[in-house]
Amino acid sequence: MRTLLSRLCLLGLLGLLAGCGFHLRGAQPVELPFKQVFLAKSGVFQLDLDAQRTLSERGGVEVLAQSSSDAPVLDSLQESRNRNLRSVNIDGKVKEYELQYTFSFRLRSAAGETLLQNQISLVRRMSYSDDALLAKEQEENRLYLDMRQDALQQMLRRLAHAPVGSTPAAH
Repeated sequence: MRTLLSRLCLLGLLGLLAGCGFHLRGAQPVELPFKQVFLAKSGVFQLDLDAQRTLSERGGVEVLAQSSSDAPVLDSLQESRNRNLRSVNIDGKVKEYELQYTFSFRLRSAAGETLLQNQISLVRRMSYSDDALLAKEQEENRLYLDMRQDALQQMLRRLAHAPVGSTPAAH
């Protein structure tokens, strides 16, 4: 009876929140200085797919299947992952790792001039235990996925300030 009452209270609260117009803000779109872009593939399937999705959904641009004479080119998409030992316990067993994710990209004009070249590096710490090997492996994969998503969002914010249509500045 008590769990039924608590569930009804929770449903009532959710109904009140929905009724007052409350909703999570979600991901805000980023206005880019171009409407179309050609995405040169990095060769890493998931990275290419995530970059294309981020550009079209969050950036509001059309990702072209082939290069165009007037659309900028986003290329040199590369990523690297490193796991470094951060600390060990008194028995010499790993206690913590530092995960590093690096993502680099370059935006070129259709004529080939580099408009923006950038590298994004992210670091996360992860505690480690031999007792939970599978769980720690899944946590590591999830942290790398989160870092990739964060790097792509940072890429969008940096692309928003790219000097498209003007003389490239030193970056």
